[in-house]
Amino acid sequence: MCTKNWVIWMRPGTGGSRRSTKMKPATTSGKNWMQTDRPTGRVLALIVLLALVWSCTPAKRLAVDPAGFTVSEADPATILANSPNAGKTIGSIEGRARAQISRPGVSERVSVSFTSDRTRTLISIRNNLGIEGGRIYADRDSVLIYDRIEKQAWKSDIGRSHELLLNGFSAFNLIDFIDPILHAAEVQMVLEDEKRYKLVFFDGKTVIFSRQNYLVEQIVFSTDDPEVFSTFFFENHAGLNGYKLPRTIRIFSDDGKSVIHLVTQSLELDKKNLDFDIGIPPEITIIRI
Repeated sequence: MCTKNWVIWMRPGTGGSRRSTKMKPATTSGKNWMQTDRPTGRVLALIVLLALVWSCTPAKRLAVDPAGFTVSEADPATILANSPNAGKTIGSIEGRARAQISRPGVSERVSVSFTSDRTRTLISIRNNLGIEGGRIYADRDSVLIYDRIEKQAWKSDIGRSHELLLNGFSAFNLIDFIDPILHAAEVQMVLEDEKRYKLVFFDGKTVIFSRQNYLVEQIVFSTDDPEVFSTFFFENHAGLNGYKLPRTIRIFSDDGKSVIHLVTQSLELDKKNLDFDIGIPPEITIIRI
């Protein structure tokens, strides 16, 4: 079975010259993905079958959660070793997903094709009419956005993209979410309740495991920005090539006002000769933002 993914894309604005070097962000309030004037507003959400967020959100230390969790004597190394996916690592993924995002005043459904390895991601996004609106390529250093309808392209480094992309998204790499690489030495403390272990890491994130099957049920990234998508729930796990992977992923903003729901339709693991070409024609000038 395949894991579920969510990706939503907002078209950049049509104003301004394609050969200009600076673009001023505009508000997108009340506009859908066919109307927004914002250069990078196109990205409502970058996918969700990927894992660790590549945003530059400052981390903060999480307090001990008093809601049913108490300090545990469990060894974090043992918890990680008991995970069904322990001892092996997915190198790449390729697949398709249906995605829906709900924000105050906005609800969108899209289809997403994605290709990812541990350093790169390429996403193609189609609206509910099947029209491919754009493509997004991201690596550890930059984000490249191609509007196939308006024939425009934008590029930003990761730090700058955090300021420009909607809800604080720089990029998502789904592979980092469905198969996170976690190290016991990075765990600050272990908490537990009757059904779960909660690992609190020094960088502020928390990862919750089921005590029954040691599957990852939730990842929370620490942030001071209420609009950043920070909480990830993983559900409906199923076997695929020896891995146990979630078929459903739900993502919530820190303030709980925005929700992404991802459903994977197809997924291949460790495919060879992946194509990360975003397909920008040579006559299109890439605008730096």
